[in-house]
Amino acid sequence: MALRIAIVGAGGRMGRQLIQAVHNAEGVELGAAFERVGSSLIGADVGELAGIGSLGVKVGMI
Repeated sequence: MALRIAIVGAGGRMGRQLIQAVHNAEGVELGAAFERVGSSLIGADVGELAGIGSLGVKVGMI
């Protein structure tokens, strides 16, 4: 059973690096990603943001 990770600030430089790191790590999976209310990134696929292809996880808002 993988540890599920959530990333807040997924659209920023660090958020995108974290998405890549979680994607490449064993034993963890990306469960959720968030951006601020009003961000144009809401609903975007996090893998596309990070440049690694679709992961099926959409950016939500906090």
